[in-house]
Amino acid sequence: MQIKTINDYYENVRELWPRLPEKDIKRILNFGFKSLYLHNSYGGDTLIKDKDFLCYIGYLRNNSVAHYHYYIKKLIIKLRVLYKRRKIQWDGYYYFALRDD
Repeated sequence: MQIKTINDYYENVRELWPRLPEKDIKRILNFGFKSLYLHNSYGGDTLIKDKDFLCYIGYLRNNSVAHYHYYIKKLIIKLRVLYKRRKIQWDGYYYFALRDD
């Protein structure tokens, strides 16, 4: 099995979109691969799907309750990554939730 790098995909994408400049193809693919790496390094799961292609990077659970708790953890990671991407300035307050008890 040969290990592929991002350089192996430039020509394939160029064949699909021949009018797109090579510089733009490189920027798009670099952004996509870096985003995929960033989300995985933060511990997030990634789902890539197309008409006839499905790729899930993460853990699948058989137990629905365990999967629900896993989903909550991953949703927290997703919100944290999106918050960092938006670069929202801190307003000086900490927000949290309390239960009635």
